[in-house]
Amino acid sequence: MTSISRRGTPPDWAAGEEWTDTVTWKAGDCYDADATIKLMRGNSVVVSCLGVIGFDNDALESGNGDLNVAALTTAKKAGINKAVYVSVASLVEEAFGDKLLTGYFKGKRTANALVSDLFKNNGKIVKPSFIYGGDKFELSPPRVPYGYGGFISKLLSAGPIQAIAEKSPAPLAVV
Repeated sequence: MTSISRRGTPPDWAAGEEWTDTVTWKAGDCYDADATIKLMRGNSVVVSCLGVIGFDNDALESGNGDLNVAALTTAKKAGINKAVYVSVASLVEEAFGDKLLTGYFKGKRTANALVSDLFKNNGKIVKPSFIYGGDKFELSPPRVPYGYGGFISKLLSAGPIQAIAEKSPAPLAVV
C-alpha cells in the first residue's frame, strides 16, 4: 500500500500505530501528473480523501474538485482501474449547500461525477456526514478527536435520535 502526500511521511496522529509499517509513504504533488504516475504505478486501487475547508469559495471548489480531478485522472493514467472517493453526504449539502460553503459542495459534485464517469462500476463514493479522528481538537485543519467523535457518533446513532432526525428539516437531520 502506498500513501502519497505532500510530506511523504505518516501524519502525526498515526505515530506509533502498527499499521504504518505496512504503508510505503511517498511525497508527491497530484498536479505533477508525470511524477505522480510513477508513484502510483503498481497499485490497484486509489483512495482519494483530498480536500480543503475554509471560507474562500474558489479555493474550496478547486481544493475539493480540481485537486481530486487531477489525482483521479492521474491514477487512471497510471493504470489504476478502481477508485474510492471520500465525498460528503447529500443531506449535508441539502442542509447547508445553498447558504454556506457553496464552493466546497460544487467541488465535491465535480469529483463525484468524475469517479462515476472515469471508473464506472469500479468507482465507489463514500458519503459520510461526520468525520473525526486524531487525539486533539484542532482548527487548522478542523479536527474533532476520536474519543469525542466516537461518543457523538454513538449518540447520534441512537434510535430515538434517528427517529427525530428522520422527521426533521435538513439542518437538524444531519446526524
